Amino acid sequence: MISKCLMWRKPVGKMKIVDRLQQFIEDEALSCSMDFGCITPLYVYRMWGGAVALEDIEIGLKEIKNGCR
Repeated sequence: MISKCLMWRKPVGKMKIVDRLQQFIEDEALSCSMDFGCITPLYVYRMWGGAVALEDIEIGLKEIKNGCR
């Protein structure tokens, strides 16, 4: 049986993508009234200045949504 969690833990600098995404989501929630559903991969990609591949962000957000943290 294949797990729904890919355990995407590709390092980005000193932080792993999923950890960095989780922190970003928490920071966005604290700084404004943005709902988690409004944080799209493209929004994150633009906010991070294209430093992380869009497909990596998509995978990381799916893991967080699926509770694979």
